Amino acid sequence: MALPRLDWEVSAGRMMEIILDVAHLSWVHRGTFGNPEQPEVPPYEVERLSAGIRSRIVYPALAPGLDGAPGRVDRTTLTYDVTFPFAVRLAFKPTLFYAHTVYAVASPLSEEKMQCFYFASYHPKIRNFGEMFIKSELAILEQDRRVAEGQRPRAHPVDFAQEVHVKADCLPIEYRRAIAALRLGDAPRFPGLE
Repeated sequence: MALPRLDWEVSAGRMMEIILDVAHLSWVHRGTFGNPEQPEVPPYEVERLSAGIRSRIVYPALAPGLDGAPGRVDRTTLTYDVTFPFAVRLAFKPTLFYAHTVYAVASPLSEEKMQCFYFASYHPKIRNFGEMFIKSELAILEQDRRVAEGQRPRAHPVDFAQEVHVKADCLPIEYRRAIAALRLGDAPRFPGLE
């Protein structure tokens, strides 16, 4: 199931970083799946691979209530598999619902513009997944687009000098380190993989 192509006024690297930013889920995604009662990100690890990075985190997603019922918290395992430079596979394994996976492949048009091809695979028992997926993902991605296009510079920075990071940022930080190495003509170097 594919979404319409995303055309954003932001670099492909910025788009990837917002997908990888687990710290923004509770703040930016209120009303879709973000849980405002979970402002802190639990510690997580980033696995460095030869062609990318992988990380797994359990997030207490908030499933909106239906027909006036309150929302329900669903401990969802999010597994991020990044292939450098601009592809990510994000697997969702909820406890209250069937698993599904989304794929995003960003294509730079310039330092400040990109297109993204975004699609999903899902369990065959999920009825009406296509219409539900498109509606929900477009709402989530619109929340992300507003944040990403509001960042300055829109081009993907290769250093960290103008930003403040916290432990929850380790996944986008590892991604940026690798992309900075690629932009300089080097292979990403991860200790233990050389």
